[in-house]
Order: sequence, then structure tokens, then C-alpha cells
Amino acid sequence: MWLWSKGLGRLVLPMDFSRSEVVVEEDRLVFKGWVVALKVYWDYRLSLEEKDVLDAMALMADRQVMEHLARTEGLRFVALLVRRSLAFGFAYLRAELGGHFGSREREP
Repeated sequence: MWLWSKGLGRLVLPMDFSRSEVVVEEDRLVFKGWVVALKVYWDYRLSLEEKDVLDAMALMADRQVMEHLARTEGLRFVALLVRRSLAFGFAYLRAELGGHFGSREREP
């Protein structure tokens, strides 16, 4: 992901969420990390509430987004998206059921 704002002028900064630390604070998820680029070493903190996650998912389901991804990435991307969606669903079920779903440890 690339970060840009008018205040940065022509500077465009890379953000790599795969390297973020995730913590829970009150009722929100907080992603913490660093933007590292030429002459820049900034820490960032991104705070998301439940509605923000749903809004981001709705944005990704926008017709223009889907058409762009289909045109540029094709079926390979759809397969990746389905795999990640299934992984997310199973992880959510496991969290919702208190870790008992799919657990190798059985209660006596």
C-alpha cells in the first residue's frame, strides 16, 4: 500500500501491513508499524473499529474494484481471495467458539 497526502508533497511512502503488530485496545483493533523509505523512518498507528472493517470490506466489493482485479489479476487472484476468505472464516469460528473448533486438544 502507498501513503500519500498533500502535506507530503511529491513524497509517496510504502506501508507494509504484513509487518504490522496487531493489538486490541478497548473495542478496536490497532495496527502498529513503521514506514521506512529514503530519508523517512516514521511510526504509524492505525485504529479500526468494527464498522471500519465492514466499510473496508464493502469498499473492496465495489464493482469498479472487482472489475479492476478481474482485469489485472484474473482467476489466480480469485483463488487466492477464496482461500484467504475461508481461512478468515475458520479463524473467526475458532475465536467465536473459544478455541474449541478444530482444536487438537480434547477435553477429558
